[in-house]
Amino acid sequence: MGRFYLRWAGVLLVGGLIAWLGARRYCHDVAALSVEALMARGATKEEEAVRVLGQVVSEGMTREPNRMRFRLAGATQQIIVDYFGDDTESIRALKTVVMIGRWTPSTQTLTAHDTAPIPNAGYVAAAYLVGLIPTALFLFFMERKVAALYVAIKQEKVYEPERGS
Repeated sequence: MGRFYLRWAGVLLVGGLIAWLGARRYCHDVAALSVEALMARGATKEEEAVRVLGQVVSEGMTREPNRMRFRLAGATQQIIVDYFGDDTESIRALKTVVMIGRWTPSTQTLTAHDTAPIPNAGYVAAAYLVGLIPTALFLFFMERKVAALYVAIKQEKVYEPERGS
């Protein structure tokens, strides 16, 4: 039984490592800042690459080929976005978008070069947990029962057929 628990400790260790790497990737490559969070930390970082989540404001929006200028609104504050990219048609008024670009705190302007899908990490993480945790528990307990049954069968007396006289 010692190897059994050692093997499952390894499974849990590998699972924890995968979860840690996934959380690091989410924080570094997927998570987006709100407009307010960007404004709050904007005074210390110059020309920082960021991902900002907000709603496009319709007033003052200008559209040219491969260039747009508009305001991105958070809950209480707004920033100006200069977007230089091919996909200007998908940016519409009142749409929630994630803009990827360089933040310049001195001018309070985000020079964006790309858009990204809105992260829905809470739903995805919950879906994985709802599926993986019951499956892992089922496998663990079934393997324990099979190991115990194997030990019980090995300890039983070997079947010997009756010998006729």
